[in-house]
Amino acid sequence: MKKKLVPAFIFFGIMVIRMDAQSVSEIPAGERSIRQFINTHIYLGLGLSAPIGGAFAGSVILTSGWGGSVTWNVSYPSAKNLPSDFKRSSGFLSFLDVVGEGKDKISALSFRVLKEFPMRSKKLRWGLEAGPSLVFTGVATNFVRVPEPCNPLFGCGANYTYETINSNSLGLSLKGKFEMAISRPFGLEIGLTSNINSKRSYFGVDFLIMLGYVRDSMER
Repeated sequence: MKKKLVPAFIFFGIMVIRMDAQSVSEIPAGERSIRQFINTHIYLGLGLSAPIGGAFAGSVILTSGWGGSVTWNVSYPSAKNLPSDFKRSSGFLSFLDVVGEGKDKISALSFRVLKEFPMRSKKLRWGLEAGPSLVFTGVATNFVRVPEPCNPLFGCGANYTYETINSNSLGLSLKGKFEMAISRPFGLEIGLTSNINSKRSYFGVDFLIMLGYVRDSMER
């Protein structure tokens, strides 16, 4: 999968650079520099991710549509080696570890180059992002079946014990997104994300609220 995706994004980047260079070259150099800085969009994104998790992002986008983002993602996908008859804690005990029980934990700090494309309505746009990331994983493994410890007051515990192996790695972070810039300071984003690494790759969906300089006030 990684071998197929990397050449595809390289090809995409080359084509976009060629198209962008043609459009930007038509603007005088002095005016081009002023427009780049005056119309820079800077905003933060905060929201939820699926599978269970969350995301926090900061983005800077120039008039040309090129920019960059720094994103912190946390995701809790079901463990790859999860037994088919695994039962999570029930009752009061379920509140102690409702997010991570029987799941892998993946945290990623990503530094991505992005390119955004406006749609017919300038309040709508879509974009692609790609870049390296630092990935911190906790992989659940060595599941051992045990009797379910139950208590009338607290409920039942999980029917398996397991170990969590923590490790760090480098990954390739990819994202395709759709944004709705509702007003100058506020917008919404939905994105398809993936992180390809040697420890625990994953795919997910981000739902973010954008706050900051989301779009120009004169855009309609």
